[in-house]
Amino acid sequence: MYELVNQLTMLLQEGILSEIWLIVQVVIALILLFIGQKSIRLWLALAGLSGGAYLGVLLTSHIDFGSTWNAVAILSLAVIGALILSTAYKACFFIGGFIGGISLGRYVLDIFFPLTPKPVLLLIALATGLIAVFLREHFEIWATAITGAMLFADASVAYLYKLKPGNLINRVPQLNIEIKEDLIILLGIALLTLIGAYVQKKSRSGSR
Repeated sequence: MYELVNQLTMLLQEGILSEIWLIVQVVIALILLFIGQKSIRLWLALAGLSGGAYLGVLLTSHIDFGSTWNAVAILSLAVIGALILSTAYKACFFIGGFIGGISLGRYVLDIFFPLTPKPVLLLIALATGLIAVFLREHFEIWATAITGAMLFADASVAYLYKLKPGNLINRVPQLNIEIKEDLIILLGIALLTLIGAYVQKKSRSGSR
C-alpha cells in the first residue's frame, strides 16, 4: 500500500501540492485507524491502488515509456487495481491481505532482518492473505488499524524531517535515522494500532 504513497509523492512538486497530499494522508490514516471496519472498502481500494502502482513500477522499470507516460502507466494500473479490489469485495480479501502482508512485512523485516530472503516475505504475505479470508471480521479491524497507524506515523516523520510522505514506509536512504528512533516509531505504530483496534471494537460492540 505504501508503494503507492512513494510513487505518487515522487510525482508531486515541492510546495503546496506536497503539503496537500500530507493532509490527505493524515485524514485517510485517521479514518482507517478509528472507523476502519466501517470503511473497509476504502482499505481495499488503497490495497488495490498500491498493488496496481507496484505493477506499474515493475512494468516501467523494464519498459521505459518516458517520464510522463511512465507516470500515466503507474497511475492507470493503480486506479484499475483500486476498482477491482473495492468492487469484488469478498473475493479480494485474500489479495488485500496478501498486499498488506507485503507492506507490513517489508517495513518490519527491513528494521530487524534486512538480509531476509524474499521468499520469507512471500510466506508472510500468504499467511496474512489466508488470515484475511478465514478471520475476516477480526482482520478488518486489525488491518485497517495497522494501516492507519503506519500512514499516520509516515506523515508525522515526513512533517518532522521535512520530507515527502512515503519515506518512512519505503525506507529510502534519504531518511537517515538511528535504529533507536526506528524502534520508537515502531512502538508508536503499535500503540496507535492498539488504540485504533480498541476504539473500533468498542464501536462494533455498541452498534450491536
